[in-house]
Amino acid sequence: MDSPFSLVLDTNYIPTDAEARQIQNLLSQPISSISRLDSEISRMQAIIKDMSLTRDKLRNYVVSHRALLSPVRRLPPEVVAEIFVHCLPTNHNALMSIGEAPLLLGRICRTWRDISISMPQLWCSLHVVIPLCVIRDPLIEDPSIEDTSCQSMKNWFARSGNLPLSISVMDCSWPRSSNNFDPPKPKKHPLIETLVQLSHRWKSLGLNVSSLSLKPMLALTADDVPLLESIKTEERRAKESLWSQCTFLRTARRLNNVSIRNVRRVSSLPFALPWAQLTRLSLKNWSSNSESCSVSELLDILRQCSKLESCTSNICADPSNPPNLSTVVLPVLQHLRIFAFESDDNRMLARFFDLLIMPELCELQVSVKPTTPSSREEPHLHFLSVLTRRSYPLEKLSLGLLAISEDELIEFLQVLPSLRVLVIGPPGEDLSADNHSETTLHDRILRLLSPTKVSPDSLCPSLTTVKFTFGKHHNFSEDALLDFINSRWQPVHPGIARLESVEISFNKGQSDFEAQFKAFRLEGLDLSVTYSGCPRDSESSCKPRVLYLPGVGLQDEGEWE
Repeated sequence: MDSPFSLVLDTNYIPTDAEARQIQNLLSQPISSISRLDSEISRMQAIIKDMSLTRDKLRNYVVSHRALLSPVRRLPPEVVAEIFVHCLPTNHNALMSIGEAPLLLGRICRTWRDISISMPQLWCSLHVVIPLCVIRDPLIEDPSIEDTSCQSMKNWFARSGNLPLSISVMDCSWPRSSNNFDPPKPKKHPLIETLVQLSHRWKSLGLNVSSLSLKPMLALTADDVPLLESIKTEERRAKESLWSQCTFLRTARRLNNVSIRNVRRVSSLPFALPWAQLTRLSLKNWSSNSESCSVSELLDILRQCSKLESCTSNICADPSNPPNLSTVVLPVLQHLRIFAFESDDNRMLARFFDLLIMPELCELQVSVKPTTPSSREEPHLHFLSVLTRRSYPLEKLSLGLLAISEDELIEFLQVLPSLRVLVIGPPGEDLSADNHSETTLHDRILRLLSPTKVSPDSLCPSLTTVKFTFGKHHNFSEDALLDFINSRWQPVHPGIARLESVEISFNKGQSDFEAQFKAFRLEGLDLSVTYSGCPRDSESSCKPRVLYLPGVGLQDEGEWE
């Protein structure tokens, strides 16, 4: 709008009395128009509000009626129940958490709640945490929390009917340092006592507690655990161990899966086990060389385990060379994971594998933690030479923290036509791999793994998954990697398997090959490429490494590839 005062607007100009009266007359009409417009806006806002309320009512009406037509409402209860079973966690026992099944399933609607409560199979597993206030300090003990925890557990298992139970127990108050001993304990442990009352239904038991917490279990016999098939424990460093008094472990008739973490010397195991009936065995301790199984001790155990199908263990060199070690035959062993504490004597692994006969071995993982500087430099040639002579039908191979030559590795791969998974890198353990030696690989091995039209034969024709991690030990080029992927992604020969997954590390900064890598990902290849100098904000495929967190739950031994 035009104004005679446009030149002085938004300035510090002071109008005269005559100009002030002129301004008052000038504003009378705009002020009247503003009032009229405000009234019109208020009227229109009232109309819009009324229309919005009407629209919301109509929308709620439509949504409520459409909900009646939802296909899920017409699913038979049997189908809903089957879906509920597949909602249960697969890598740990069920938690008392409203964010996970089965508790989450009962928070959707009354019908789903009734279905979930009526399904015993949803309530036959549980991870139990002993609260701090229950067992850490009697002076701050809160009986109300203790009683609530026990009652919640009883209510949970009351819904499981008479099904076998899978239970894991975590003592969250126990200090994880191996130098600490048992903290003060109250006179009783109600949660453990409640679990003991259900011992006749135990199928899988995980115990991450101090040995003194086992007192309620000492009176159990094999007749009290007729269904027990699996036990997983983490031994604690206590002044007094009560494991030797748990007689039900050595006589349990169905026990076939045993996992003991932080085990001490096998010769001083705190309890005996029914070795002859075991099919899965895990004895792991990365913290100390002196407390790991020696070669002769592990062989003595394996000699008793004729039914063993899976074995995971640490080993270290024998203090002295025991004479006349006999061969051990494991006729059905398929999965073997060995984590070795190596010493100056680099023939330890060779001696160990030379005494094993495993005709069905299809998965092998071997990792070495050097204990002396010299053991980081000497190659473990004899180890692969022994494996080459055995000609195992391996399908999955993982080698970590090993100082072996590339020539020796290639020679070994030449006798593995059935190999599907190849992993060269650190194990999934909480180790500082920067301090350890590792095989250095070059383009040569990628070229030998890449079939061409001229030469369709290559190493490992069945290979579908490759992981070469820790780039500072791998001197690959992007050209060799792209040739390898091209030759395996669209095989030129029917005898070559198609590539499914590749994870590789480069010992350099990021280059300009991301577009080519992205093209393979868009076509469906699971491809991860990591550069040692990759910036954090880059859009490349760099991703954080997943490290093992010791003591976080007691879970089944998963696939290691």
